[in-house]
Amino acid sequence: MDSAKPTPSSTERIVIDADLPNKDDIERFSKAAETGDAEYVEQFLTKWPQYICARDSNTWTALMRAAWFGQEAIVALLIARGAPEHDKDKWDRTAWFLAKHRRHMSIAHMLHGATKKDGTEKEMA
Repeated sequence: MDSAKPTPSSTERIVIDADLPNKDDIERFSKAAETGDAEYVEQFLTKWPQYICARDSNTWTALMRAAWFGQEAIVALLIARGAPEHDKDKWDRTAWFLAKHRRHMSIAHMLHGATKKDGTEKEMA
């Protein structure tokens, strides 16, 4: 019995996409959303649009971070690019909740325009 590990044949290829964002890229994207660096946010989303809802080390999306820090232009940019507004962090908080908690009411109103996943309106109370 041969106990050698199988190796790919010459016709098989293992494909690894080396052009995926790493942890540092995602943390930098999150920090750019926090500080209002629209240029980097755009660069990141142009290169990796499918990672718009990537989570940072605190389980926040860029939209959550921008909402918490009052970055209205970044929130608008992320919404326009298709950022999911209903994502929740590990404490079950949405970007809308974070904006409202920090009294960034213009952002909360921007996020309030969306409906819940079940199609009902969010309450602004």
